[in-house]
Amino acid sequence: MDPLKEAQYNQALIIVTSNLKNCLNFQDKFPEGSAQTSLLRNRIKALSIAQILLKQNLDLSVEPTTISKDDLIESLTPLNAIIHKCEKAQLKSNPGSSNELRLSKLIFAMNICIELINDKL
Repeated sequence: MDPLKEAQYNQALIIVTSNLKNCLNFQDKFPEGSAQTSLLRNRIKALSIAQILLKQNLDLSVEPTTISKDDLIESLTPLNAIIHKCEKAQLKSNPGSSNELRLSKLIFAMNICIELINDKL
């Protein structure tokens, strides 16, 4: 693998893993059956799929996992939603601020994940 691509995948994996952990911590904070719970569940599933694909592309020890085409397609919506929310938040951030940098990294990681999913489709 190209060293630049490998570095990008490693950075994306760190960001995806961190966001997945944060989402898992929030699971019990919303009442069951609420829209937030459903959105969070979908986001967790999408980030989990993205994490698996990143690990597979980095040849990290991952058990062989078959991800259905439907799951891949469904995971695109939450990942695109993350990008959209980050872009909206960036407009409100001060250029060069730590928040703007964090949002840029998250958008970067989600774009890599979407690229990997599209490659699988």
